[in-house]
Amino acid sequence: MRTTNNITIKRNGIFDSQLQISYWAEWMITEKGRKVYIRRDINAYQEAWVFDAQTDEYLGKANANQPASFLANTDIEKSEYQKQVAIKNKEKKILKSYIKTKYNPTNEDIVENLINSLDKVDFKSNVKVSKISNTKMDMVVKEEKNNNSIPEKYGGSI
Repeated sequence: MRTTNNITIKRNGIFDSQLQISYWAEWMITEKGRKVYIRRDINAYQEAWVFDAQTDEYLGKANANQPASFLANTDIEKSEYQKQVAIKNKEKKILKSYIKTKYNPTNEDIVENLINSLDKVDFKSNVKVSKISNTKMDMVVKEEKNNNSIPEKYGGSI
């Protein structure tokens, strides 16, 4: 039996508004933004079963996730905060590896994309071309490159 309305998986997991509890599991990292609903036992609410809202497919279990304050005073609060930081760091690592492996083009794909881009030869460009005027210093530099010395008319040699 369904125990919640449709809920979106967000950065902190699933928030159950009836019990004011967030549920989190590691598999939710790549499922953020997905609409789901949960089933849970009201007597054992620490564990919930998550289902897709459209297909009723079972996605996995999630556990109650208690927030941890970064202003921890006791050793227990500090250890809870360290656990939460470790979970977030692991999530970042998983997301980085997921992004890297999401699309890895083959050499054939790269060549095909290059060939498709070569077909476009009719480019429209509205680039304004400016005239560059030569100054006396430009002439000095040009002659210096040619002769490797400054001519007499510009002040002599070095």
